Formats: sequence, structure tokens, C-alpha cells
Amino acid sequence: GNGFRQDVTDRDGIRVDEGGSGGIEVRMTGSLLQGNAGDGMELNEAGIGDVAVDIRLSRIDGNGSQPQNPDQLEDGLDIAESGPGSVRLDFTGVGTQAGSVEDNAGLGIVIAEDGSGDVFTNLEVVAATGNGAGTLVVTEDTDAENNPTEGSGGIVASFTAVTAGQASRDGIRLREYGVGDVSITARGLDSSDNGGDGVWVGENGIGGVVADVRDSFFDDNGRVPLDPDDLGSGLEVVESGSGTVDIRLLSTSFNRNADHGLDLGEQGSGELRGTLTVVSAVSNQRDGVRLSEDGDGDLTGQIVSSSIRSNGDDGIEATQGGAGSGNLQLVSVTVSGNAGDDIASSGVTVTEAGG
Repeated sequence: GNGFRQDVTDRDGIRVDEGGSGGIEVRMTGSLLQGNAGDGMELNEAGIGDVAVDIRLSRIDGNGSQPQNPDQLEDGLDIAESGPGSVRLDFTGVGTQAGSVEDNAGLGIVIAEDGSGDVFTNLEVVAATGNGAGTLVVTEDTDAENNPTEGSGGIVASFTAVTAGQASRDGIRLREYGVGDVSITARGLDSSDNGGDGVWVGENGIGGVVADVRDSFFDDNGRVPLDPDDLGSGLEVVESGSGTVDIRLLSTSFNRNADHGLDLGEQGSGELRGTLTVVSAVSNQRDGVRLSEDGDGDLTGQIVSSSIRSNGDDGIEATQGGAGSGNLQLVSVTVSGNAGDDIASSGVTVTEAGG
């Protein structure tokens, strides 16, 4: 490692600052960024260009310890884009050989996009455990935080064969403030054993949240709750603007979390739609599955061939608190042994078929 001098407080392994008309492009294969006092890699693009990062079969581990200043822990990979450009990150292993971003003192990967561009992240065959503050945090349109009608661009995040666990806070955190959508695709994502939520998604502006998740795990989260009112769910989505939440889950588990197993909330004028097939939500300390539509849109859900058992509160809680309609269909779902109601509904018509 480098940077362990007593007269400095920030020594990155690689740092690039660009403030003109160009962009930043990084291609890295078979490389090691390890043990730096600052970030493993920091990229700052303040001009009109894009940031494009392609990392293959590389390790970004154990950075950010800052022995001179332990209150300013830093990250594995830190990308900031504050102009009109976009950010694209591809971080991949090959076959059974994984890339890694592990044991960094702050975040594994942090991306902040303040301009009009999009953020595209693709993590494939990556081990990302033990990062102090989380595996991946993406914030898009931070310049529109107080005005959801401003900004533009969204977040597109893809995960394939990724382990994102053992962080002291949320495993993955995606927040979109302005005009734009959040789109998530996951195949074989394991975001378990985190201090906060396994995955937390917040959409605060004009835009929706779409997620297609298969063969994934969101278990045993909430080990280090920082907020007594939010103890850590497996997957939590909060949509507070005018967009729709559309979630499709297949062969995925939400077990033994300190809060809810699955928590989907739509608070604006959009709709809440969910299709859960072969899903397990077992032994969570609160609800197994929580569906809440508090705006004017409809709640439409279907749960098929799933097990929702032994949770500390309700098995399924479905609430339609606005002017829209609510309909939830259960087909061959086992809902039993929950400390509250097996099915608790308000404003939602629940129909059951099969056994």
C-alpha cells in the first residue's frame, strides 16, 4: 500500500481530476489496488464529458483506513460526475474467477452524479463483502434533492453472481432525486448479513422503480441498526414521487431480517405492482411481505408458489391508503405461523387459490 505518511490525510492509489471539455476513461485488467490510506481509485469529472470505467479480474481491497484521520474513512472506488455527462461502470470477473472490492474502510463503490446524465453500473462475478459502509452507493441528481421536477437521468444497475454482504450499513443503496427512473436487474445477487438493509432503493423525483430479480438472497440483514424505526429489511423500495413501482421476483429469499423481509412502498401518484413467484419470507422480525400504496395509484399484486411463515408481525401486510384500488392474488401460497395476522389488508381485496 501507499500513503501512510503522517503529514497527509488523503492518499489514493489512483486519482484523476478532469474539469474541462474531455471525459475520463479507465480500463483495468488483472490489477490490484490494495492498502491505500485514501481511496483505492478516485475519479472526479467536473466538465462536460462522461466517466467510463471498465475493470476486469481486478481487486480493490482494504483501502481507506486513514490511520492519520480515522474519522475520514475512504472507499475502494469513488466516482463523482458533476457535469452533463454520464457514468458507466463495468466491474466483472470471468467464469469462476471473481473480481473483488472487499474490506474497504468506507464504501466499496460510491458514485455521485450531479448533472443531467445517467448512471449505468454492471457488476458481474464480483465478491464485495466486508466494506465498512456498504458495497455500492449510487446517488443520481443530487443537485435536484430539494426540487424533484429538476434534474434528468436515471440509474440502471445490473448484478450477476455478486456477493454484497457483511457491511455495517446497507449492502446496496440506490437513490434517485430528480427526473429519471431506477432500473434494477439481478441474477444470483446475495445481499445478506448487512448491518442495514440488504438493498435500499429510493426514488424521490418524477420517475419510477423497475426491478427484475431472480435466484437471489436478501437474508439476515439489520445486524447493526442505526435507526430504531428502520431496523434493516431484506429489500426496501420507497417511491415518493409520481412514478410507478413495478417489481418482479423469482426464486428469491427474504429471510431472518431484523425488519421486514420485503418492503415495497409507493407514496405518490404512481402505482404499485408486484409479482412474486417462488419467494420465501420466513422468520423476519416484522412483516414477511409489506406492500403499501399511500398515493392515488392502484396496488396490484400476485404471489405464487411462495412461503411466508413464522414472521414476528404479519405474514403479508397490504395497504391501499389512497384513492386507487387494491387487489392482491395469492396462488398456492403458504402463509402460516406469523405472530400477527397471516394476511392483514386495508383497502385491498385479497383472493386465494390453490393450497
